[in-house]
Amino acid sequence: MTQPDLERQVRRHGGDIDALYELVADVDQKVDALSEKMDRRFDTVDRRFDAMDERLDVMGGRLVGMDRRLDESGARLGTIDGWLNTIEGRLHTIDHRFDSVDVRLVEMQEVFGSTGERLAVINGRLADMDARFEAIDSRFEALGGQLVEILRRLDAR
Repeated sequence: MTQPDLERQVRRHGGDIDALYELVADVDQKVDALSEKMDRRFDTVDRRFDAMDERLDVMGGRLVGMDRRLDESGARLGTIDGWLNTIEGRLHTIDHRFDSVDVRLVEMQEVFGSTGERLAVINGRLADMDARFEAIDSRFEALGGQLVEILRRLDAR
């Protein structure tokens, strides 16, 4: 190779190197632009993640509050359940007492029925006695009338 060929080749390679340098510089600018763009996007994503973290914290607090209120409601329901069990026991006792009273009322009705029958018998006997007393009274009145007549006759004599 001759010197002019070498110089041409060096110039041509120099041009290639310059073109390559420009390409590298252009790529460097594009990488810088992409890096800045990615930084902005990552900053936006980070802000969104921070906002989501805040929202999730708020939701977590709300869920803790709801859980606490559900626990309180559960405790209240337990208390109400206890009262209902107590009331159910009392109602069972009252129902048992009503059954006892009902049995006693049936027994009393039977006693009143037999007492009524006895009273009817006694009433019949009293009616018989009343008739006898009336007969005795009428006899006494007749005797009284006869005694008065006898006394009048004695007085007249």
